[in-house]
Amino acid sequence: MKGLFYILFAMLVLAACASKVDSRGWCDINGSVSNTERDTYEGLKVYLTTPSTSPVLLSGDQSAQAGVIDSCEVSDGRFRFALVDSSKSRVLQLVLPAHQLDSFPSTLPVVIEHGVVSVRMGSSVSTGGTALNDKLQDFLLARSNLFDAVTTDTTGNALSRFAGEFSKLLLTTLNQNKDNVLGEYIYQQYHEKFKN
Repeated sequence: MKGLFYILFAMLVLAACASKVDSRGWCDINGSVSNTERDTYEGLKVYLTTPSTSPVLLSGDQSAQAGVIDSCEVSDGRFRFALVDSSKSRVLQLVLPAHQLDSFPSTLPVVIEHGVVSVRMGSSVSTGGTALNDKLQDFLLARSNLFDAVTTDTTGNALSRFAGEFSKLLLTTLNQNKDNVLGEYIYQQYHEKFKN
C-alpha cells in the first residue's frame, strides 16, 4: 500500500511540475503601443513580416499577403509573439497598420534571437532587451538624430553634412556587426548608399 501511495505522490509531483513548464518561446517579443489613446489600437493586428514586406499592403486584415509570418491582436495596449526554437537569428519587421490618428503605418525592425525582446510601437517605436536589439535601437536612434539635424539645419549644407555623417554611422555600425545578422540587415537595407 505504501508503494502505491509513493507512486501516486510521484505522479502528482510530476504533473504539477509539467504544468509549470515555461511557456515562453525561444524568442519572445513583448510589445506595447505608445499612443496615449490606447483604445484606438485595441483589437488591431500587429504583423510580423519579412523586412521587404510593404506595410501599405497590410492595411485591413490581409494576413494572406506574401511576407507575413505571423500576426496577433492588440489587447489592453499590449501584444506578444512567442517564436519557437530556431538555430538561426534573423531580422524581421513588425508592422502596425495606420489607424485613426496615424497617417502612416508604424514599422520596426526587430532581431529574432534567444531571449525576451521588448518593443514599443505607435506614435514612437523602440526595441531592446537582447544584445542585438539594443544595438539596433542605438543605430535607429543615431539615424533619427541625423535626420532631425538635417531638418533643423538652416545653413544650406545640411544634405552634404548628413551624407558624410550617415556614411560614417553606416560604416561604424557595419564594422561593429560584421559577424552577425544585424550587420547583414543594415547592409541589405542601405547597400545603395555605398555605390557612390
